[in-house]
Amino acid sequence: MCIVFGQDSPDNYRDDKKVIVIDPGHGGVDSGAVGINGIKEKDVVLEMSEKIIRLNKVFFDGQLDIYPTRYKDTLVSLSDRVKFKGRYFRLPAL
Repeated sequence: MCIVFGQDSPDNYRDDKKVIVIDPGHGGVDSGAVGINGIKEKDVVLEMSEKIIRLNKVFFDGQLDIYPTRYKDTLVSLSDRVKFKGRYFRLPAL
């Protein structure tokens, strides 16, 4: 799982809230690692991202803008993940 905290947002996105993008990774046909009991990495990281979003609402009254790159068991391409993050942060040129 990748979590990106941003301070420097693009000019088209202005808000007083801090923005966090969570990339739970894997999903769909890509299960990631599979544990000894059949637990799939894609399920664990998706559940963790959902819990982070809930904790933000419960403990921080939604003070943070948190955006996961996926909300369900779908495969999001790496290029789409980068584009998603680029909507909220200035990404360095590669």
